[in-house]
Amino acid sequence: MLLLVMIAFVWCYNIGELVRLKYNPIRILKHGRKAKSIFRYGLDIVTEFLLRGRNEYKIPIFDFSAIVNQILTPD
Repeated sequence: MLLLVMIAFVWCYNIGELVRLKYNPIRILKHGRKAKSIFRYGLDIVTEFLLRGRNEYKIPIFDFSAIVNQILTPD
């Protein structure tokens, strides 16, 4: 069970990191903290895809290696 939670965490974190780097940076609030964590950013995207079927960034949500490759390759 713990393994599934760890995989889900890494999956959401990587998607959040990809979207933060390539598409839409996380807003910084007045006190210096981010409005959302990278994990929460990715969790919102995965939840939106699983519940509503929307993928507004057109990223390969289920292709883990493609997500990691997109994070590692600079533009």
